[in-house]
Amino acid sequence: MSRTRISSLDMARYADLALASFGRFGPLLDLERESIVTGIASADIVPADAQLLAEGQALRNPKVVLAGWAARVRMLSDGRRQILSFVIPGDVFGYSARPRAFAVSPIVALTPVAFAPVEPIQEAMASANGKASPLALTGWSLLGLDEALTVSHITRLGRQSAYERVAHLFLEFYHRLNAVGLASDLTFPLPLTQEILSDALGLSVVHTNRTLQQLKRDGFINYHNGTVRLNQASRLAQLVDFRIPPRLQKN
Repeated sequence: MSRTRISSLDMARYADLALASFGRFGPLLDLERESIVTGIASADIVPADAQLLAEGQALRNPKVVLAGWAARVRMLSDGRRQILSFVIPGDVFGYSARPRAFAVSPIVALTPVAFAPVEPIQEAMASANGKASPLALTGWSLLGLDEALTVSHITRLGRQSAYERVAHLFLEFYHRLNAVGLASDLTFPLPLTQEILSDALGLSVVHTNRTLQQLKRDGFINYHNGTVRLNQASRLAQLVDFRIPPRLQKN
């Protein structure tokens, strides 16, 4: 993988984001914070469509996403694609609490993605006995969040209407980005095409577009130039039965 030069300003911003992401589960030790910042110095940037993790790859090299969006995907033989989950800034991928685990699906960049190694998380989880370190608890909390988001995604696809699916996913995006300081005032960046949203929600592009327009007409969202604002968010969450996973709550 070719290395892209990253400015010192971006390095500082990336370090702040990683620390904010990990610190939301509880205060880290000074040495843990230092080890995370050290890893940021090895950050890489890959273009859209690059593969961040291959199917079958061993899950023993955790990495944190610092900028950009990626997704776990499953490709069908006729070219259709199902997005299984989104991997966004603050998320960690490439590790597991299970021994000899491997990736059951690839992770592909949807936009240019910056990421960095965070081996101390895997090391802390592997060495935990008795009282676990704050970083080990962070690693388990992130895996628990992945599990909660998977349950939400299955529910969206299996039981919700197109209208509910889009609204539910937008509420999830907001809370995930807000938890790491990348959203505020019910507004968040969404650098995804309608085709990508369709691949995640099991809808045609035409159906996705119609649903977005209906949400706009109903006054629930403003969606323009890659930015979404949620209006009447509490009412919308009640309407689509959105539940904030406990691990998404900010301290």
